[in-house]
Amino acid sequence: MGWETMSKAFLKSRKTTSTATPASNPFKKQNYASIHEAVKTGDVEQLASMVKSGTNINEVDLVHKFTPLHCAAHSGSLECLHWLLWHGANITDTTMRGWTAAHLAAIRGQDACMQALVINGANLEAQDDKGRTPSHLAAAHGQSYTLQTILRNGVDANVSDKNDWKPVHYAAFHGRLGCLQLLVRWGASIDDVDDNGNLPGTSGKFYVALTFGFQPFSLKQRHMHYFRIIKRISVQL
Repeated sequence: MGWETMSKAFLKSRKTTSTATPASNPFKKQNYASIHEAVKTGDVEQLASMVKSGTNINEVDLVHKFTPLHCAAHSGSLECLHWLLWHGANITDTTMRGWTAAHLAAIRGQDACMQALVINGANLEAQDDKGRTPSHLAAAHGQSYTLQTILRNGVDANVSDKNDWKPVHYAAFHGRLGCLQLLVRWGASIDDVDDNGNLPGTSGKFYVALTFGFQPFSLKQRHMHYFRIIKRISVQL
């Protein structure tokens, strides 16, 4: 079954199975100030109406430079995301930070949206203004399910940003144990150093804090414990 057929079936099934009455419909008579608000709310009917009335499907908001597709990926508005992709929304547009819709889905852990983006050809190796890919951001935010979706689609677990930080550095930096374990299982190296010579277990602020004693002992102990765990995992593998 083609993607267009799947999308049509998805939208049709929602309409035919809905039991909401006109009085209980939360979207009835809503007047959104922008297409972005309709998408954030998940109102696919108003989204469709706005686009058919001439609103640009790739309209950029003035504050965050988000397109409707960015808003859908960020808020997890899956039905709106399906509709936008089906009707030709630009999947490569970026925000002021260089984030694509895939970057935003990674940050927010919107796994279903990420899968839809992948099916529609999203570039999972696209880099933002700091060279970070969706896998870097998923690792930084502890989104292990979305990170696994990214890795399953062939992304290198050892991809580097502009500072030569890899996803495992971000996971260690932010104390994301689940992502650390996942990355190691997918072949991430815990012996790679960044541009400053830091290993994942002594990355960035943690390295400075541990060296000069600025971190509370409990936090220091916790993150060194994480590093010892991934060392054990790598040995077992």
